Amino acid sequence: MGEATNEQVNLMLRLYEDRREPRLREAREWFAANFHAKNEEDLMRICPPEAGKTHTCAWCSVIGKWWRAS
Repeated sequence: MGEATNEQVNLMLRLYEDRREPRLREAREWFAANFHAKNEEDLMRICPPEAGKTHTCAWCSVIGKWWRAS
């Protein structure tokens, strides 16, 4: 593993900054306490596609986007 580039360092700093966002903190707290999906069927029960932008689906989306970014 070589030295980090300026771009990589900036991305890491941005990800750490995003972690402090209140909406992400709230989503992580909900996720840790309530998201217990073990398979796709559980996921579809917790957040069905037709549910739209309920709190549950929005929080799953926030967590998923953050994970993809990191």
